[in-house]
Amino acid sequence: MPSVARPQAVFRIPPTALVAVALLALCVTPFAFAARGLEAVYAVPAGLAVWLLRERTTADSSGLVARYLLSSRRLPWRTLDGLMVGRSGAVRAVTTDGELVRLPGVRVTDLDRLSQVSGGAVDVSPGGGSGGGSGGGSGGGSAAAGGEE
Repeated sequence: MPSVARPQAVFRIPPTALVAVALLALCVTPFAFAARGLEAVYAVPAGLAVWLLRERTTADSSGLVARYLLSSRRLPWRTLDGLMVGRSGAVRAVTTDGELVRLPGVRVTDLDRLSQVSGGAVDVSPGGGSGGGSGGGSGGGSAAAGGEE
């Protein structure tokens, strides 16, 4: 029996950010070889590269998974009250408990795709919808997430 593919979207920090990490590694090279043991400064660009490659948000019909450097957090659509957009364009999920959860890689321009993948659980129309949303905090607007699943 063939498996049915669920729509999925992965939001990441743009991979071109690795160019900056490579330049940083190049710039620390003279310092790294100035004295014994200073090669350890290469841990900084290596750590940044791991962070850039690890952090992401994955959305599918069942919910969101926010993956951070050392942990991850699963957020089913029914546990979301809305999405909050900050001044920088970063998007945070607002849970039904009022907790703000950072969604790595998700920007305002990704909200339409997030709405499509959620199957209507996230309403990104200008009015926000019936889910309530949360415009509080020092952010900007909000998008509502319904409780249906």
